[in-house]
Amino acid sequence: MNMCSPPKPCLAVGPYLPPEVLAAQLDRLLGVVDMDTVHRGIVPLDADLPLTLGNSFCALDDRLVVEDWHAELWLDDAETIALYRRVWDTFAESAVFRAEAPQVIARVRGGIKV
Repeated sequence: MNMCSPPKPCLAVGPYLPPEVLAAQLDRLLGVVDMDTVHRGIVPLDADLPLTLGNSFCALDDRLVVEDWHAELWLDDAETIALYRRVWDTFAESAVFRAEAPQVIARVRGGIKV
């Protein structure tokens, strides 16, 4: 299973990135969001979140990759992986998947002046 979480909603990082970079990232997301090999949800900017967004992470089967300010951490203990899977499940309740996800990305992408 491949699960990844964004560190922040897309536009939260917008003021700090050149519009061309943000647009390219969103274009890339449009290309992978509905791939069968990736389970990626998009949390709309206006979604109610039950948790505060934190650092990004990817769960890759029995390993966890956590991206922090200073390092990329590879973790494999079952308790930590279970915790991050619960975090993923919590955010997934606010996310949209498959057909809805590209629509959300396209709306945000359309608002970027390049």
